[in-house]
Amino acid sequence: MNEFVAILNNIKKKDCYKKFASDNKGNILSHFFSQIDSNLKLKTNWEVGFFYNEKSFVFSDSSDNVKEDKVFKKPGSEVSEFVLNNVKIDFEKAKELFFKFKQELYSSESLGDGFIILQNDSKKDTVYNFTLVTKTLKFLNIKINASSGNLYSHQLINLVEK
Repeated sequence: MNEFVAILNNIKKKDCYKKFASDNKGNILSHFFSQIDSNLKLKTNWEVGFFYNEKSFVFSDSSDNVKEDKVFKKPGSEVSEFVLNNVKIDFEKAKELFFKFKQELYSSESLGDGFIILQNDSKKDTVYNFTLVTKTLKFLNIKINASSGNLYSHQLINLVEK
């Protein structure tokens, strides 16, 4: 929680963000993103996404540039504002919960690298969205409610059909 507030505050101090915010009044905070390894250790700095005019604009603590990115959403769905106050469990606790749920549900799967997104889902619930590739070429996706720590959803998707 505090870690995300600090990251967001650092981004908002950057000249590139100030120019973006001035030019794009009405933008909304949409997500935090990072690549992770199989132990859920961050491989990249957190990126912070803002949504405006059907586009995503991404900032990083490690860069003084903004990059425009595609918005990944289902047609007809809305991107809702991400509210940091809805995050009640920190990233370390979310990682512990991920491994607990993974052990309960997918104990035979060995993990590779992946990514983590802290975001609102389509129902506007705030979730830690973990997606990793397994050693058997499947996507393992586990979402954890960022307010309660409860398992929100999970799925294992085959990348290769036999």
